[in-house]
Amino acid sequence: MNILITRQLDQSIKFSMMLKKANIKNFIFPAITIENLTPTKEDISNIEKSNFIIFTSQNSVLSLAKKYPITNLSGKTIGAIGKSTEEFLNGMNMKVDIVPKEKFTSESLLDEIKNNKIDNKTVLIIKGEGGRDFLNKELRKNNFVLKDCNIYKRCLPNNINEIDNLKFKDVTHVCITSIEIFKNFLKIIKTIKFIINEDITFVCGNERIGEEVSKIFKNNRILVSDDPSNDKMLKVIIS
Repeated sequence: MNILITRQLDQSIKFSMMLKKANIKNFIFPAITIENLTPTKEDISNIEKSNFIIFTSQNSVLSLAKKYPITNLSGKTIGAIGKSTEEFLNGMNMKVDIVPKEKFTSESLLDEIKNNKIDNKTVLIIKGEGGRDFLNKELRKNNFVLKDCNIYKRCLPNNINEIDNLKFKDVTHVCITSIEIFKNFLKIIKTIKFIINEDITFVCGNERIGEEVSKIFKNNRILVSDDPSNDKMLKVIIS
């Protein structure tokens, strides 16, 4: 077994160490890099006037924290899509009020919001440029939703043309933890002329990602995790 880890470098390193402890061979090739964006005056105004802020990922927390004091959000209701996002916020002394109990998706967070009867809020969603607008549309039904704050953008690595595709020849599993990573991965393998044979297994971070992968790689085995956290991805690989 040889696992290809494609998420951004800092997150890949943690997962690589977990795999090594489980005696699983792996190597890192990030299919995505994150570029922080500076909040606009409108973004800052919306942060201050909102009373319910939703973070969609670790990157949304980290990118905002580089440009805005997170502690200024104290007193607002805070939502997070995933456990890792919640942990990042907790590490910054921010209490998270709403987080899905399982399946860390926008749909699961929406269910949790409904279960807690949260409505009539002024909502701001902190996310990456080009991310889904599902929550924005759904929460408008019972809340006042401000324009999303796009605090980072996802980019292709700038060293694609330097990649030696022989490095990929022993890959048995490819981990895909977001739709954006999958799109970039397709561009990368096309650029380096690496052919994905039917023996390669894809390990996907949730059902939605698995569905997207299966549209392209119809004959490959696809393993689907409950969510893209390191623990759940490892569990799927070793089960």
